[in-house]
Amino acid sequence: MELPREARRAAKARLVAGMLAGLSWREAAAAADITVREDTAYRLRWRVREEGDAALNDHRQGVPYTLPPPVRQWIVTYCHAHPHTTSRTLHPILREHWDVIVCIGSLNQVRAALGVGYVPPPQEKKR
Repeated sequence: MELPREARRAAKARLVAGMLAGLSWREAAAAADITVREDTAYRLRWRVREEGDAALNDHRQGVPYTLPPPVRQWIVTYCHAHPHTTSRTLHPILREHWDVIVCIGSLNQVRAALGVGYVPPPQEKKR
């Protein structure tokens, strides 16, 4: 579950404080009750040393892009008709047909939420 912004900031602060107090990154992460990879923990500690508390701020931009219902319905219809279409291929079609610019990662998330993700074509057997 995603923590609210201030709770994430506080957990990061506890993580770094634990690491600076001599705990291993795993012990500090457990004490801070945060899930983090080793390289991320050490990078965060380095950034706090370099930038101060500003490094704890989350620079995420907020709400993901929401496609209008007609575009979402078109994606469902198109992907049912063309299940082997990648989001990289679908991206310029959306731009041309609907004048919608959305990043491929967001398009992948929308497709997954709609249940029309990429289906790889069947591979031919080697003889």
